[in-house]
Order: sequence, then C-alpha cells, then structure tokens
Amino acid sequence: MPPFALAVRRLVAAVAAAAMLLAAQAAPAAAAPPATPDPAATAAATPVRITLVTGDIVTLRPGTHGRPDVLFEPRHGTDGRGGFRVRREGDSTYVVPSDVSALVPAVLDRALFDVTGLAAMGYDDARRTDMPLIVERTAGTRTLAAAPEELRTRRTLDSIDATAAVVDKAGAAGFGDDLARLSRRGAPDRAGAARALGGVDRIWLDARVEAAELDGYLGLVDAPAAWDSGLDGAGVTVAVLDTGIDGGHPDLANQVRESSDFTGTGPGADDRHGHGTHVASLLAGTGARSDGARRGIAFGAELLAGKVLDDTGTGQASWVIAGMQWAVRQGADVVNLSLGGTAGDTDDPTSQAVDALTASSDTLFVVAAGNQGGLGVDHFTVDTPGTAASALTVGAVRTDDFLAVFSGEGPVRGSYRLKPDITAPGVDLLGARAGARDGDFYRSMSGTSQATPVVAGAAALLRQQHPDWTWQQVKSTLVTSAHDHANATAWSEGGGRLDLRRAVTQTLHSDLSAIDFGQLKHPDDDVRTRTLTLTNDAAEPVDVTLTDTLDDGYGTSAAEAALTVSPATLTVPAGGSASTTITFEPTLADDGLLQGMIDVATTNGDGLHLPVNAHDEPERYDLTVKVLDRAGKPYANGVVNLVNATDLRGTFFDVRLDERGEATVHTAPARFSAFSRVTTPAGGGAPETFTIAGSAEFTVDRDTTFVVDARDAQRVRPPTVHDQATRVAQASVAYSRYDDGRRGAIEYDFFDPADIAAGTVFISPTRPVRQGIFQSAFQWRLEPTGHRSPTTPDAYELVVITPTFGPSPHLDRHDVARLARVDNRYAGIDGRRTLTAGRVFVTDLSGVGLVHRRPVDVPTRSVELVTPAPNLRWTQCLAVPAVPVAELCDPDWVVHERGERRTVDWGRGLHVDAAFATHSTGIFSAGAGLADGTHHGRFPGTTETQQVRLYRNGTLVGSRDQNDASASVPPEPAEFRMEHRYTMPADTLPVATSGSTAWTFRSSPPAPQQGGQTVPPLLRLRYDPLVDDLGRARAHRPLPITVTVGHLARATGEVPRPTAARLAYSTDGGETWHALRTTRIGMSRWVAVVPGVGRTFRSRVVAAGHGDRQRGRHDRADGDRGDPGAVTRAAAATRPRTAPRPSPAGGASGSPPR
Repeated sequence: MPPFALAVRRLVAAVAAAAMLLAAQAAPAAAAPPATPDPAATAAATPVRITLVTGDIVTLRPGTHGRPDVLFEPRHGTDGRGGFRVRREGDSTYVVPSDVSALVPAVLDRALFDVTGLAAMGYDDARRTDMPLIVERTAGTRTLAAAPEELRTRRTLDSIDATAAVVDKAGAAGFGDDLARLSRRGAPDRAGAARALGGVDRIWLDARVEAAELDGYLGLVDAPAAWDSGLDGAGVTVAVLDTGIDGGHPDLANQVRESSDFTGTGPGADDRHGHGTHVASLLAGTGARSDGARRGIAFGAELLAGKVLDDTGTGQASWVIAGMQWAVRQGADVVNLSLGGTAGDTDDPTSQAVDALTASSDTLFVVAAGNQGGLGVDHFTVDTPGTAASALTVGAVRTDDFLAVFSGEGPVRGSYRLKPDITAPGVDLLGARAGARDGDFYRSMSGTSQATPVVAGAAALLRQQHPDWTWQQVKSTLVTSAHDHANATAWSEGGGRLDLRRAVTQTLHSDLSAIDFGQLKHPDDDVRTRTLTLTNDAAEPVDVTLTDTLDDGYGTSAAEAALTVSPATLTVPAGGSASTTITFEPTLADDGLLQGMIDVATTNGDGLHLPVNAHDEPERYDLTVKVLDRAGKPYANGVVNLVNATDLRGTFFDVRLDERGEATVHTAPARFSAFSRVTTPAGGGAPETFTIAGSAEFTVDRDTTFVVDARDAQRVRPPTVHDQATRVAQASVAYSRYDDGRRGAIEYDFFDPADIAAGTVFISPTRPVRQGIFQSAFQWRLEPTGHRSPTTPDAYELVVITPTFGPSPHLDRHDVARLARVDNRYAGIDGRRTLTAGRVFVTDLSGVGLVHRRPVDVPTRSVELVTPAPNLRWTQCLAVPAVPVAELCDPDWVVHERGERRTVDWGRGLHVDAAFATHSTGIFSAGAGLADGTHHGRFPGTTETQQVRLYRNGTLVGSRDQNDASASVPPEPAEFRMEHRYTMPADTLPVATSGSTAWTFRSSPPAPQQGGQTVPPLLRLRYDPLVDDLGRARAHRPLPITVTVGHLARATGEVPRPTAARLAYSTDGGETWHALRTTRIGMSRWVAVVPGVGRTFRSRVVAAGHGDRQRGRHDRADGDRGDPGAVTRAAAATRPRTAPRPSPAGGASGSPPR
C-alpha cells in the first residue's frame, strides 16, 4: 500500500516516568457500536494474543512476507515434553498442539486452531475471556451435565442435536488436559469422544458471522410484472434474521409481527446497527416515504424480526441457529439470512441446521453467498450457511447486470457442491435507514446482503401464488427461470439473475434446480446420470428441445459426448410430466472443474435453464504409511504428519494411525515428507523413549507403502562448548517443510532436559531434499557448570540451523568469540521479587517460535551468549507471573551480529505509552499501553477501572472500558484525541495505581482505491530518570532525566522530526510547576536535571516538532488525576535513599497507593 501524506505541523506530548510496570502490547478492541474494526488488520501493527480452547497461548506478531509471526506458549510451560504444528494456508495460519492433534478434525473443528481466523473474529484475549463453542451431542444426550466441567452451556440447538457452550480461557488448560487424555487413549472417533467427554462427540468453533454487507433494480428483476399480476406477498410470513428491524420506520410500520433477541446484548431486538432494517425494507418495506418507489419486493408479507447479529453487525453461529429454530416455530415460510462466515471443508453447524430445518419444516432459507469473490476467478468463496445444499444461495450483480466484483463464487470447498444458485441486484440499493423518523429516510448499501432479500421477496411471491408448493419447487422455479448471462459461469451466478416476470408466469417447471454431479473421486470414472422431470401446468401440451454445454469455465469445451441429454426432445402433456436423462461421461472430459448449462427450449418461449457442475478429480494414488516404534512394534493409534512438498496446498495436516500403526490417504502424485512422534513404552529393562521418526522426502507416483521405523533414529545429544562444562536448561527443535512456492508446514517439539541427559530422546537422520526446502532449527539453552572464568556467561542461547537432521556441533573458542553478548539488567519493582524472562527466536523462513520462560529474581543481571545469524531473529519479554498478561517486550525483533555486545535495561522509567493506532476507511482504532522506554506492553488484566475515549474534531465518537477503543468515522482527515484513564489495585503493581493520558493528533484514512489502513504517528517517549536497580534516587541530589522522542512503529505518511522538548517538575501535587533547562544531546534526545529535593515530585514533558499537536498526560496515584482540559502532565516520583533503608515516601518506583 503506498504511503499517504499527513499534513503534520506540531507535536506536543507528555508522559509519566515512574517506576517499573510490566505490560504486553495491546491490540484494538471491538468497536463501540456501530464501529466494526478488523482485528486481523490491526494485528499488522501490534501483537495479538489468543488462548486456544486447549489453554495453550499463541501470539501473532507483525512478520515478514505479508504473514504474521507465530509464538506458541504451552499451557504448562516447557519444563516437560510437548510440541505443536503450524500450517499456513493462504491467509489462514493453523496452530495445533501436538497432544490433541489426533482429534483434529474428527472431534475438534480445525477452525478452533485457525489463529488468524480467531483474531479476525475478535476471539483474541483482548476481546474475549472465553471461547464460544458448538458442542454436538451423541444420540440420547440432552444436556452437558456429564461433560467436562469447563464446558458451560449457553443454549440448546436441538435442530442439530447440539449445545452452544463456552470454555473460560482462564480454565481452558484443564479442558485441554481432558482432550489430551482422550487423544492419548487412541479414541479420535466421535463414538470414543462421546464415551470420554460425557456425551460430547464433536466440538465446533461457534464462529462469528456477520452481515454480508459491502431503484432501478426493481425494473431489472421485473418486479412490477409480478405486482401487476396481483402478487404482493400477502399471507406469507418471512423471517429476517439480522441485526433486528426498526419497526418504527415509516416503511416498516405494522410490518413486523414478532421479534426476538438471540444475542443477549439487549435491550430488546431493536436494530441499533441498521443492516437488518435496510434488508427488511428491500424485502417487505411499503415505500411509504417514497410514494411506493422504494417498496420491497413482497411489501404485503408479514415479517418476523430475529436479532442474531449484535449492534456491531456480527454474531455467533449458535445465535443464528437459535434464530432459525425460532423462525420455524413461528411458522416462517421463508427465512432471509443476509449474513455468513467463512466456510470450511465440511458442512458446519449452521449449514447442517439449514438442511435439517428445511427437511423438517418445508421452510425455504434464502442465504447470502458472501462478499469474498473475485469476478469469476476465486473459487470456494461462498460463505456458510450459503454452502448448505437446500439453501437458495444468492450472489450479487450490479444495476448494469454485470456480476458484482465481491460476489462469492463456487463451488463449495470440500463437497464441490454447486453454489451460488441465483443472483440479484446488490450494488447501491436504497433501503430504509434505521432510526429515521423525518428527513433522510433511506441509505444506499451494497453486498450480497442486499441481493438476498430481493430473492427472498420473490420466494414470498411464489409462496403466495402457489401455497401448495414445496420449498424445492419454489427454489427450482426461481433458479431455472432466471436470466442466464453468456459471459458468466455456473460457479458465479448459478442459474442466472432473478427474473420475476418469468418466475410468476412460468407454466413449465423442473423438479431439479441444477444438474450437480459434485465430486467424482479418482479413479472413479463411472458414468453418472440424472433424471430430469418437467411438469406442464398449461392447458396445452408443450414440445421441448434440450441442449447442453460443458466447459472448464475458461473457454475450453469438453468433448461433445461428455454431457448428453436423451431424449433431447420431449412433448410434455397438459397438466402432466415427462422425463429425460442427463448423462455425464467423465472419461471424455479433462480432469478438474467443469461447468455448463442445460437449456430447455419450448415452442411457446417458456424455456428453462439448469446450471451444470462437476469436479472430476485428477490423478490420485493410495499412500499407506506404517510406523514402528523403537521395539519394532506397530505404533498403534499414533499420528503421522504428511506434507505434500510438491504443492503444500494439497498437504494432509495430520493422519491418524489405526491399531496396526497404519494409515492410508488418497493423494496426488508428489514428493512427501512424513514424521511421527513415537513414544516407545519402557520394557525389558529399557526406559521409555521419545523419537521424532520419519523422512524429509520420498516420492509417490503410484500406490505406495512407506515405512517409518523409529529404530533408525539416533540419540539427541546437546552441543558442547570449548573448555566449559554445561547442562541443558532448555531444548527444542523446529523442523519445517516447504514447497517451491515457500508454502510451509512447521512442527515444533520441546524436550525435558532430564530426558536429554538420560539419552531417551531420538531423531531420525535425514538427507538433503531435492524439491522445496527442509529446515531444522535446534534451540539449546546451556548453563555453565563446574569451573567458571570471569568471562563465562550465565547461559549460552544457541540455535543450530541445518538443512537436515544431524549431530549437534562442538563450539571451539573461535565459535564462542563469534557469539553475541547480551547483558540484561533487570530493575526491581517496588523491591525484590521473582519475575519470568522469556526469549524467543524465529527464522525468516518459518516465522514461528516457542516461548521458553524462566524465573528471574530482580534486581539482577544476566549475561548470555546468543547465536547471531542474518536469518535469525530474537525477542525477549519480562513478565509478572501473578498478574495476567502483564509483560514488557522488545518492540521489534533483534538480529544479532557476530561478536556484538549489547546492554539491555528492563524496568526503568515506566510511563504510559501509545500502544497502537490504525485508521481505515470508516474506522479509527487506538489504544494505550505501558513502556519502560525500551520495551512496550499492555496494561495488566487486573485494573479496577479503565477507559479509552476517542474524539474527532472535538466530538466524542468512541468509548470503551478497556485500554483501547474504536469508532466509526467519516472517511476524511481530521484531528483526533485519545484519552486514557485507569486505576489499579494496590496489590497488583503498587508502583502505579492510577493514571490518565491524552494524545491529540491529526490522521487521514487511506485513499479509497488503496484500502487497508494507515498508522498515524502518535508520539512515544522514552523517559529515563537516573535511578538505581530498585528504582531509587538519592535524596537532595540532582536527578538527570533523559527524554527520547519517537513515534509509533510503522507509522505511515510523513513522520515529523521533533525539534524541541521542555520539562517541568512539581513538588506540590501539580499545583505549581517549575520549568527545567533542557539540553539537546542527539537528533531526538534531551536531558534535564531536577535540583536536589528531599521529597516526592512530579514531572511534565512537552515535545514539539513540525506537526499537529499531540499531547499526553499521566498522573500518579498519590496526586490528583488532573484536569482533562489541562496541558500535558506526567508524574515521576523520586524516592529518597537514606540509611539504613529507603523511605516509603515515593521515588521512581512510586508513591504509596491511595
């Protein structure tokens, strides 16, 4: 995205310098209504932390190559043995802990481990304290009373024998242990899960769904022709499941019969977003405020308003299912679902519910195809529940009758089912504006959300016209009577664009809406047939001629005989039916996706069109993998990870072995890697062993059996260091396999140092690969033992990167001299205490790291020798174990150079900091955090009160009781102000129990054609008072304070350079301020000296440059909280240091809490 120019003139900021506080970088929160920020987009600017359903923690950090870096922290730390697996698929990154991988996907939905998807849904830790689930129950199980106690019921979903539930993230580790025990028992099937989990046989993510949003259209679909025939939807009940309906809008007055809220957000089911009201008016609005010009398609129908999306336009799958069940109970003839979520490889609970409810009730569900398409080039982009077989799935066209660029396209992923079924106008449609009572009653909106009510209204007209018709008859008539576009495919428009004149006047009808052969798995080339029955409602017989077309969607036609119709001519008697057979001969067509049309022409012009779809699977072979443990016995019920190194898009993530230690998969010819984690039980005097067994590459070009034998593995031994004995403190290995397109699958294992010392860990040696890349990265933390010289470090942090699995190296004295020397100096927090320090590495190739933590008694100093390499990035964090998510981290990755020396100070001069800010078209998000000058982090999760308020040009636009907020804003440049206030319990982190900060700055969104987001250059200050390791300064001695002025990382546009800084201090709680003389000592650094005082004082700093004003204020707990309208203010207290012990009266480590 090209940078944009900010008209920046002046910067002003003030930030507190106090004692050390720890925090982790903040991510933006879900917006206050109606803002709907994109959490995934914000992740590009700041780390996002996600606790998985297993209790393991994943952090996504800004990475390289347009993908996030992934840091994994096991739920029980790295003291024992464990691991995880990472797979990147397009924009999705999956992270699966090894101890539950055998349950994916048979028992655990893969979406539970799509960490980028979880962040995009707002299911990260900054937005949710629990993980929402849909739990399928085995037959006869009505409740979750016998299920693990961590599962808490929200509502029952009897249409699919399921329950909506949540797992609190704070207790998720216990649930993860339950799942791990199930995995170890070798019971990954649903029956085994039901026995172990109290009747729970499958667990899905309760995924977020959202509005599928992006007068000439009435004429385009020929609605007046239907109205002229006397149809208006009278007597038909249509449910709109959306954000609610504003029944007070003049166009919707007296149109809503019943309403119900399924979101629990209250009050009531009113539409405080606007999407549902707009949709409802397109379907059944009366057009009262436009003299009927903007009436809905079925303006005589009565509406049911089910609020299944909250006031931000998003919801959960369980809310939608509950709404569908309610609509059926209320007698809905048609249900409109202008919403959706990303579909997986199988029918998810919402799709299952659509099919189940359709079958049991004869209700027709009309569903949006979604807005993820790309003008015929993006297959598999139809959203769920539009993927359901029975749904009437709707794409969108423009008012000029061309396909909308965003309209979702088929076929359906996994099943290769044909979708969408039909299209309708969905661009710039005027509909009712929620809340309008006078003035501007209408607004324009675009999306398949808008196309869907047009088709739902048409379905209501047909149900009025033919009250005895089934849902299938209504669906088939609408699809087969649609206007077919010669330049579109069946995957982009189904039968074509809605044509109401033909739909309501048609006398020839088909029992099928499409000729859909779905997927034909290789080598199955059996001939497929479909019987098509035509029914004639006219008083005279009709002669029909059927023709067919079949091609690959890109202009290459299949052989003429590949698709045939016999007989090709029929006479359909008056009031009767006639049938023909459509035959597909796969051997006469090229493998791959195929689409086309069956045209039914009549002598009276009453013709039909049926879209055709098939996927003839290309060449495939059976690959059988057998795994033997170190005793030569079959590794029963284990897991083998297979990676298609020719094309990682075709990889098998995890394959479960049967009781014979075997598994067979159906695969394309390719080069594969195969690895299995093999535990061999103790026996015959030998201890239990753990082996990473397998091969980095073998070829499958026919039916193949490949044996993984753990007996071929070699013992893992740590590196040795010249003239220094060491012990293993931490050990792990990452091994990655990539295809030629650098799509990668990464596995990670960590080991118990005691197992390494006992010689019970083994790895199979590998050879260099011929295709793609294999990379092994072994990490060792070695701590010196025995004799130590004055230059001996506290630890060696070593990473050994190789293209194969092989022996560990010996470091001679030259190797040791080339290591980078990092001197970490940890300051105290209000005295001495134990914190945890963690260091993580990632390679540029993988972007995946494992968080190792170790205790650190502060204040202290730790010297470590670290592996330097240009493709190796390191980061460190320091955390307070007793305080949730309280940690300080390096602001970015560090690449060490050979022989470098680096000193890093932790915990000096804590102050409030701008954590992030993002500005997209229509949404502004920002948040505050804490920093010590060098490191940044978020506020602890145990604040008593916290609030962020956002102002635009002086008007409050967003507020949230967290450390971040978002707001819907017009897409123009403006002056913004962010205010942050908090109070914290005194026993959490006593050094800073309250504070307030404000920034004022200008920001511009990206240009409309650019999309994405911009990052305004909010000011960041590094505030360094000269204090000791316990945060104390000498009483009655001058105190130098250094201020370094910077900006948010990755700020876009012009980033102004500061030109001046001013500091002041106060000894009376901020009543009187004394200016200090500042001296510039660098491009962006100033120093000032506070004269010797014997008591607590506060400080204030103002930085200026060529840019708009930007101000901050932070007050300490022992003073007043300041006036929001005041100029910037920041507190830093000094603690007099006198013998024999420090006074508790204040200091850089803070004042007594209030």
